[in-house]
Amino acid sequence: DSADADRLLDKAFLEQAMESLSEREKKMIKWRFYEGLSQIEIAEKLNLSQTSVSRSLGDAIWTLKKKLRKMEADDEDESKKGD
Repeated sequence: DSADADRLLDKAFLEQAMESLSEREKKMIKWRFYEGLSQIEIAEKLNLSQTSVSRSLGDAIWTLKKKLRKMEADDEDESKKGD
């Protein structure tokens, strides 16, 4: 149905946006939001401080939001061209 199609599209956009992150940032996002690890657990895995993990996650999330907004705008521009 339409909701399933929207979820697949959202997932595709997110996967494409994730490509703009470093490998370390990708790992952090995966561990934090898909596996539910705490910032302290991530810090221990990467031998970093929790503060460093917090900053890196914040930066990665900001990058993802920026990339997703750009992709959404580009998609809307393409849709308007087809009208």
